[in-house]
Amino acid sequence: MVQWKLNGTDISNDTHYSINATSGTLTINEVRSTDTGNYTCGSGNISLTVKIPDIIFTGNYTGLTVGSSVSIICTTVPSIPNSEIKWHSSSTNSDSNELIINPVVLSHNNSTFTCEVSSDLLAMDLTESITISVLDTSVSSVTVQSLSSYVIGDDVSIVCTISLNNAIGPNVSSLVVNWFKNDEMIPTDNINSIKVSSSTFNSTLTLTNVSSADAGVYTCNASINGSDIKFNDSKDLCLKVQNVDSYIDLPLGYSATIKCVTHSLLNRITIKWTDSDGSTITNNNALILPNVVPSLNNTEYTCTAKVGTNPATCLPPDNKNIKIYTRKTYVSSISMSSQSSFLINSTVKIECTIILNTPVGPGIQPTVTWYHNVTDVTQYSPLMRNNESTVFTSLLTIDSIQVSDAGVYQCNAGIDPNVTTKSISVCVTVNETLPLVTEELSLGQYYSIDCITGPVPTGVSVSWFTNGSINSNNNTLMIPSVLPSHNNTQYTCTIMIETNPPDCSTESQVITFRVQATYINSVTIASSSVTRFVNSSVLLTCTISLNTGIGPDTSFISHYWYQYSTDISNRSTQLMINGDSKSLVTTLTIDNVQLSNAGKYQCRASIDGHDTVIHNFTNLCVQVPVMNNLDDTNLRLGDIIEYDCTLGYRYSGVDVHWVKYGSNKRLNNPLILTVNQSINNTVYICYIPVMIVVGCPTQQVNILVTVKDTFIKTVVTNVDSLILSNTFQQLECHITTNTDINTTNTNISSIVNVLWYRDNSNGKRLVSYNENKGVSIIPIVSLNDTSFNSTLRFNPITSSTPISILGIYTCVAMIREQSGRSITSKDIRVMMKINNTEDVVSMSLNEYYTAGYSFNANCTITANQLSPPIDTKGTVNIIHNDSAIRSNVFDIGATGSHKRSLHIPFTNLKLSQSGDSYNCSYIRNSTNSFVQKSNIISNNNQLNIKIPNKINSTASINPFDSPYEVGSDITLNCSISYHKPPYIDIDTVVNISWINNEDDILNNITIAIENYTEHNLQYYITNFHLSDAGQYKCSNTHHTQQEYKFIQSSESQYKYINITAIIPISSTSLVLKSTESYYEAGTKVTLSCKVTEPDSPLVNVDTTVNIKWSPNKNIPQYSNHSYSKYFNYTLNNIKLSDAGEYNCTYYLNTTTDNPYIIPSDVRTGVTDVTIKFLMAPVHQLLMQI
Repeated sequence: MVQWKLNGTDISNDTHYSINATSGTLTINEVRSTDTGNYTCGSGNISLTVKIPDIIFTGNYTGLTVGSSVSIICTTVPSIPNSEIKWHSSSTNSDSNELIINPVVLSHNNSTFTCEVSSDLLAMDLTESITISVLDTSVSSVTVQSLSSYVIGDDVSIVCTISLNNAIGPNVSSLVVNWFKNDEMIPTDNINSIKVSSSTFNSTLTLTNVSSADAGVYTCNASINGSDIKFNDSKDLCLKVQNVDSYIDLPLGYSATIKCVTHSLLNRITIKWTDSDGSTITNNNALILPNVVPSLNNTEYTCTAKVGTNPATCLPPDNKNIKIYTRKTYVSSISMSSQSSFLINSTVKIECTIILNTPVGPGIQPTVTWYHNVTDVTQYSPLMRNNESTVFTSLLTIDSIQVSDAGVYQCNAGIDPNVTTKSISVCVTVNETLPLVTEELSLGQYYSIDCITGPVPTGVSVSWFTNGSINSNNNTLMIPSVLPSHNNTQYTCTIMIETNPPDCSTESQVITFRVQATYINSVTIASSSVTRFVNSSVLLTCTISLNTGIGPDTSFISHYWYQYSTDISNRSTQLMINGDSKSLVTTLTIDNVQLSNAGKYQCRASIDGHDTVIHNFTNLCVQVPVMNNLDDTNLRLGDIIEYDCTLGYRYSGVDVHWVKYGSNKRLNNPLILTVNQSINNTVYICYIPVMIVVGCPTQQVNILVTVKDTFIKTVVTNVDSLILSNTFQQLECHITTNTDINTTNTNISSIVNVLWYRDNSNGKRLVSYNENKGVSIIPIVSLNDTSFNSTLRFNPITSSTPISILGIYTCVAMIREQSGRSITSKDIRVMMKINNTEDVVSMSLNEYYTAGYSFNANCTITANQLSPPIDTKGTVNIIHNDSAIRSNVFDIGATGSHKRSLHIPFTNLKLSQSGDSYNCSYIRNSTNSFVQKSNIISNNNQLNIKIPNKINSTASINPFDSPYEVGSDITLNCSISYHKPPYIDIDTVVNISWINNEDDILNNITIAIENYTEHNLQYYITNFHLSDAGQYKCSNTHHTQQEYKFIQSSESQYKYINITAIIPISSTSLVLKSTESYYEAGTKVTLSCKVTEPDSPLVNVDTTVNIKWSPNKNIPQYSNHSYSKYFNYTLNNIKLSDAGEYNCTYYLNTTTDNPYIIPSDVRTGVTDVTIKFLMAPVHQLLMQI
C-alpha cells in the first residue's frame, strides 16, 4: 500500500488529493496555499511550495481630474478559480472587482481603497490597498462682464467668466457658482452655466423685463467643492427709461399729450420736462399741448427720467430731446368758377371753396386773402367753416359792377407759410344795337354805319372786322367805295372792354352788305396787226363797255394785257371813264421795242374776276439787225474766235443759236470756236427765230472758216539713257512745229499728240498717268508757240516696282488727226542700279589679339531683298594691303535676306600682321542688261595685337631681415630672363623699374630684346629712415622699340618686397617727477612722468607716445599723450593699502596709416609711494569701586 504524507501527516484520497495505488503517483487537484510543505512517500520526499497570486490593478488612480470618472479593476495573476474580489473603504463597499468613482471630487484626494480577494484555495484572504490622488483644483479668477446701461423692460443677461487652475469635467457639479444682488443671494432659477473650455466656464444670470427694482450691484461668487479658495467679482446694473425720440403727425388745432416714459411702471422714477431755454415745464410724465399750431413743428422739449434705484456709481440719466413734428397741413385745392360775364351796374358774388388735405381742429383755420389784380379786397369776403373740418368757404361781393371792376380776382388760402392760389376772370359787357342787312348799294359809292348807338362808354373800344381782318378801330364803319366783293359780305363789330381779362369772351355783332349786279358788255382793241423795228415804240388802245353806270371808283374793274400767255398788265394805264359812266378805256405803250416784244397781244376785262372774262387781240412783228455773211481764212491752231450773230445785242426770250452745216447740233450765240484741224473748211449758220404769227419774215447768217496747215518738225529727247533710283526720274521729249500755235489758255494736248513706247512695240504703248506700274506721263506743256515738252516720269523704285519698267523707250509726236505725219525720237535706255545700301558687310575682329594666338577672321555678308526684288549674284573679297587674299561668288535669291561668310585663318599671330589694311568688300550684279551692278560696300578693319608678357622675373632683398632698424643699408635686386618667340618679329624692348608704395619710380632701365635676354636691376637704400618702410615692387613691361599704332604694350608684371621698420625708442627719455619721502594717510598724492620727443633725423614720420601708470592693484589702459608734457596719476584720500611701487610705462607709435611701421619696444620707470602710520591716542579708564 502506498502512503503519502504532508509534513508528516497522512494524505487520504479525496476530491483534493488522488493517490494512484498502482503507480504511487500523488495528484493534487486545485492546488491551495495550504498545499505548501514537505511530501514524503516511503523513504522518498519532495518539497512543494505553492506561490500566492499577486494582486494587480488596472486603471489610473493618481493625478485624477475633478469631475472625471475612473474605473479601477482589481485582479490576480495568475487568476484564482472561483475567487471572490471586493472593494471597500471607510465609506464605500463594493461587491465587484471594479471600483468606479464618478464623479471624482476633491474629497477623494488621499482616500484609501482596499481590494480583498477570498477563495477556498487560499488559507487566508489576499488584500492590497491604493491611495487616490486628485489634482489640486481651485478657481483662479472670476470676471463679470462690463454692463452697459439697459432700458427698463429689456431682457438683461449678465455673464460671469470663471477660470480654474486645472481643467475639470466632464462632470462639473463640483463647481459652485452663486449670484448676489446687493449682497443678497439670488435663486438659481434664472442662472445657467456654459462650458467654454475644460478650465473656463460662463455663468449667465438672466433678468427678463427688468424694472427699476432690478437695478443694483450684482456679484458672482465661484469655488470648487472641497476647496477653501473662493473668488468673486461685482458689476453695477444701471437702468434707464425708454423715451420717445419724436412725436410726429400731430394734427393742427387739437390738443396733444406727450409721455416721457412709455411704460406704466413709474415706481421710483423721477421725471422732469424742460423747454429749449432750460425752464421746467412740468414734473409729470405727460406733457400737454393745449393747441397744436404750425409754429410747434420742429420744436424740441427735454425729458429727464431718473431711476432712483440705480447704484451711486451709475452715470446721471440722459437728457432725452424730444422733437415735435406737426402734421403737414396745407390747402389741397381751391374751387372757383373759371370765368363769368356781368352787365355794367349789376351785383356780383364770387365764392371761393377751400379744401384742406387733412382735418384741423377748432383752434385753427386757413388764412384767406382776396386780390383784384394786385389790390387787396379781402375786407369784402367773410370766411365760413363747412360741416366738414376740411372745407371752408369765402364769399366776395361786388356791388354795382363797373368797367373798372373787370379783371382777375385771386383767392389765396393757406396754413402758415403754405399758400394755394385760385383765380377767376370777371368780364363786363354792354348792350348791343345793329341791323342785320344793308339796303342795295351801287358799285363805287361811299357808305358808313355805327356799331353802338350813342356815346361809347369810357374804357370800351369798338373794332370792325371782315373775314377775320380788321377794318376799323372806330365805332363808325366807313366804306369809301362799294365793290362787287362787298355783296353778301358780313362785317363784324367787336366791342372790347379794356379792363376785361384776356380769357373773357369778346362781344360782337354782324351786318351783311347787298350790292347791285353789274357786268361787261364788250372789249375792243383798235388794230388787229402791228409791225415795228427794234428800238421803236408802239401804242395799243383797249375799250371796255358796261351794262350800267358806276363811279366814281373804277378799281373793281379788272383789266389785263397779255403777250401770248405772259401777263404784262403792269405796263398798261389805269382804267378811265370814257364819256359816260358805262365806257372805260386803258392803253399799253411799248417803248424801245425788242425781239422779245414780238408776238400776239390780248386785252381782257372782268369785274373782280367774278364775271365772264371778255377779251380781244392784235399781232406785233419785230425785226432785228444781224451780222453779214463771212469767209474767215488762215486761222491758227489753238486760237479762240468768237462770232456774234446779233452784233452784241441780246434779246430776252429769243432763242438765237448756231448750227454746223450738215449737223443738227445747236450751238450757243455768240459762237466760240477753238481752232483745230477738225473745223477746217466748215460752214456755220446762225438762226434768229423770233416768235411771231404767220407772215413775219425769218433771219439767218452764214460763216465759212479755214485753218493753217500745221505739222511736227522735230522730236528730240533730253538724255540717251536714264538710271532709276529711289527718287523721281523723268524723260523729256522736246517737240517743234513748222508754224506757231496759240498756247495761251489752250490745252496743248488737244492739238499736239505725244505717244510713249517701250521696246518699240505698239503693244507696249504707255498710257498716261499709269502710276501703279511705276511710270506716268505728265501732260504736255508749251515752251513757246512752236516748242513743246512731253515728260515721262518714273516713280521712286520700291518693292512693288515691276522690273518690266526697264527697257528702251521712244517718243512719237503728231498733230491731232495727222497720224500719217508723225515723227519718232531716238531710243533711250532706262535702267536701274542695284541699291545695296541696306546690305550689311561686317568683319569679326576683336578689339585686340595677343601675339602668338591662332583664330579665324570672318567677313560676313547680309544681302537683303532688293526693291524691286530680283535675282542677283554677290562677289565678296577680303583685301589686305590692296591685294585680294580671299574671294567668293554666290547667288542671291529675289526674296528674303541671305547670309554668306568668308574667313581668313591666322595661325601663331605675328606682330608684323597688325595694321588697318584689312578690308571686306562686296558688290552685287544681275544678268539683266538693264540692271547695273551695285556700288562696292566695304568694311575696313584694323588688327590690333597685344604683346604677351612672358618675361620671367624675380625680386630679392639683402640683407633679409624684419623688422629693419633705422640707419640700416638695404639692397633691392630685380632679375629678368626671356627667350624671344617667333611671333615677336619686330624689334621690342623691356622696361624694368623699382617703384615704391607711392608709385614713385626709384630706378629703371630699358633693355633691347634679343633671342635670349637677361638682366639685373638694383636699388640701394642707405641710412634707412622710418619713411622708407613700405612695399616695393619690381615691374617689367614688354613693348616695341618704335611706336606702332596697332601694337599694344604688354601688361606690366610685378614682384613685391615688403620692408618693415620699428620705431627706435632709444632716441627718447623718460622723466619721473620726484615724490615725497612719505605721505600721511588721508592726503592726496599726484604721480607725474613725461617722455621727450625722439631726437633723430631717421625718425622722419609723425609719432606719438602711449603711456600709462600701473599701480600695484590694477593694470590700466595706455593713453595717447603728448611729448614733453607730464602724464599724471592722482591718489585721493590715500590709505595704508595704497603704499607700494608705481610704474610709468610707455611706447612709441606712428600717427600715419603706414602698416609697415610697427610700434617701439616698451620702457618703464618706477617710483615708490610710502605712507606713514599714525597711532591713535590712548585713554586710561579707571573703575571706581
